[in-house]
Amino acid sequence: MIHLSVITISYQSEDTIRDTMLSVLKQNYRPLQYVLIHRDSTDKTEEIINELIPQFESAGIDIVYISEPDQGISDAFNKGIANSNGEVIGILNSGDSYEENILEKVMSYDWNKFDLLCGNILWDDRANGIKYTRKSHIAWWRLRLEMTVMHPSCFVKKSVYDECGLYDLSFKYAMDYDLLCRFHRMNKVFFYVPFIIAHVSAGGISDVDINRTKKEIMLVNKENNVNRLNSELHWLWLKLRHSLSALLKKKKIFIKK
Repeated sequence: MIHLSVITISYQSEDTIRDTMLSVLKQNYRPLQYVLIHRDSTDKTEEIINELIPQFESAGIDIVYISEPDQGISDAFNKGIANSNGEVIGILNSGDSYEENILEKVMSYDWNKFDLLCGNILWDDRANGIKYTRKSHIAWWRLRLEMTVMHPSCFVKKSVYDECGLYDLSFKYAMDYDLLCRFHRMNKVFFYVPFIIAHVSAGGISDVDINRTKKEIMLVNKENNVNRLNSELHWLWLKLRHSLSALLKKKKIFIKK
């Protein structure tokens, strides 16, 4: 059996960390390692983590818990990868959760034929009272322009990180987009599975500062040889598409993504 590691990073997550951890605890797949990277919180996040750790140990899940300051999300991801001993690594942020027994399904594929696997997510927009499926699209002509791979649904071979490098600390919002594009430019094989892997709540870090997010995405576009005009025009199209999509979804008229 292939050894699998799942990483969760957290900060001030007392309202979400329990559900995230329980969704991993309920998975049947073994051998499984769970790596928790916690930035010092002032709420009850650490208390909840310490309460649940014995349940992982009883379930035969190898658990690594690190609680210390970091340099941001990219640094926390990198710490998680450095402390992972699995041949394949998944990342599940606090606030997100896995489908029941999804790890067993993901690991049932022939991992000799590809370098990373990605699927779909169930997007939960609680502010607007809607849920819908967001699909990953692995075609390079799309990924080079925008983030079309649903990162919480991704599982990556540890050897890919060893060869291609880790998250760039200079990125605060588009770090996952930058890394996935780097994998593609370095000819790693993407494999898409057409089912929901994780449930994800709207309002992540990339939604907080849209101008900084745009700046970072355009830097990645440049690395992908997308000229600035095309990048600006595509950004405008994305804003229009997302606004229209949100409006129609509120009216229960869904746009296929």
